[in-house]
Amino acid sequence: MSFIPSHKIYASNGTSLIYTIEDVIRRDPVLSVNIPNFVEHTTFRSNGSIIIPGGNKPYDITLVARLGADNYTDLMTALNNLKTTIATKTEYYLKIDTSISTTDDIKVMRLQDIVIDTGIGKLTKFLYYTLTLRANAWS
Repeated sequence: MSFIPSHKIYASNGTSLIYTIEDVIRRDPVLSVNIPNFVEHTTFRSNGSIIIPGGNKPYDITLVARLGADNYTDLMTALNNLKTTIATKTEYYLKIDTSISTTDDIKVMRLQDIVIDTGIGKLTKFLYYTLTLRANAWS
């Protein structure tokens, strides 16, 4: 039996499951990344610079997934449920399985609308969507 990672959205407490994202087709980046932030001071009189390190910059995580249902009505209900359950400007944890017993826990927030790809999918029993989450958006 092969291992298939899950993608789950938890409340900001990290323990209350909010939503499980099914059928993830693509994820970018694959796991969390650290993009260091810093301030650099340079002068016109001397060589070099002074670097003052900071925290990590926020970045976007893009999940492309498929949503399925038995009929059009159930599909639209599932889509509305997705949009209302993962609300905008709300603090969440995205937990991505890295093994059977460990997860990559990323602090995220949805700041954009969920984009539906109408070019693929029948829109009667399934549709493809892109969910963009802002990582490191809260502390």
